[in-house]
Amino acid sequence: ERADRRREQPQPWLARKFTVGLTACIMVYTFYVVVGRVCVPAIRHDDSALAALPTVGLLVGYVVLWIMMAWSYTKVIITPPGYALEVSILSPAPSAPSRNRSASRRSTDRGPRDAPVPAMPETARTTGPATSTNGHGYRPIDPSPPMPATFDPSARQPSTVPILRDDYRYCRRCEIVRPPRAHHCRACGTCVLKYDHHCPWVGQCVGARNHKFFLIFVYWAALYCLFVFGSLVGLNVAARHDPDFDVDPQHIVAIALAALFAFFTLTIGGMHTALILLNMTTVEQLGFRSQRERESERLAEMFRWWQIRCKRATRARWDAEWGRIDREGNLWWTGSLRRHWEAVMGRNKWTWVLPLGTSPSDGRDFERNPRFDDDGVWMPRKAWPEGLR
Repeated sequence: ERADRRREQPQPWLARKFTVGLTACIMVYTFYVVVGRVCVPAIRHDDSALAALPTVGLLVGYVVLWIMMAWSYTKVIITPPGYALEVSILSPAPSAPSRNRSASRRSTDRGPRDAPVPAMPETARTTGPATSTNGHGYRPIDPSPPMPATFDPSARQPSTVPILRDDYRYCRRCEIVRPPRAHHCRACGTCVLKYDHHCPWVGQCVGARNHKFFLIFVYWAALYCLFVFGSLVGLNVAARHDPDFDVDPQHIVAIALAALFAFFTLTIGGMHTALILLNMTTVEQLGFRSQRERESERLAEMFRWWQIRCKRATRARWDAEWGRIDREGNLWWTGSLRRHWEAVMGRNKWTWVLPLGTSPSDGRDFERNPRFDDDGVWMPRKAWPEGLR
């Protein structure tokens, strides 16, 4: 019990901010290497300076990128993600509606009672955003939902977790009904609006109000790392024929750090750009990946490994009946990549690259996909509004 209580406690402030100091030290160190050990010796024409060094261009380009990276990093670490306790009031846990009434409503929304209704797999019954001990928001909501009257074993089986219902969105730790897309972060010890993930490199969560600044920082950090890596490698390669040339160990360390963080930031930047365009968060993307994995396992049970055409045909039939998992099956998909992007980054194109202004999202109200019912459960195509089928 004592260990469980310790796991429930948020991380100490110093533990959460340690990597912020580490990141600042890395930024200062690379500034020292490039400016102090490359540019300054060249300006003074020291014997240790690298040959054929375009000092002014290198110095100006480097300083501009460093300032932009430091500016955007400062913005993301001082901008809170937005907390649900600021917009929600304390309340007792709401009671769940009766199982039969809820199941009857969803059955009516999904089509005639005699139509095959997909059952929910055991793994899907316990999947959904809510409070948890891992900070990503998963808990069981209904371990034994009613089985439909008819069941097609070859049909798609999406989750039937009512993610918009008040009893599901209730956080027993914060004692509030959270806004949609909010999750409880164990590291911070509170519910975060439009929770994306807890990032140790910025010392807090990435959420509704600082997501754009996080992405801007990642963009500038990637450009900075590529610039440092390319310039140091290029200068050392160009000077290798000088008989007095000797590799500076500090250059090697800076090149290694730049290569490591260039790969990291490019990966993170590409992933978050794609997620924003699809209007999903990292934690929501984990749910889609889990559903794809379940479907891959089902297809492996239904067909032999060499029956690739059958697997593709079955998945195509599922998509025809339900839509694509990460689009029509995304509760927050509106069909417009531009609208999704502007909902996070804003309409002013300058604020897509400069850490200015505030986030356009309030973290409380989101446009919903009409392919879902009032409880947030995905409906088959035949139950969609007429114009969307």
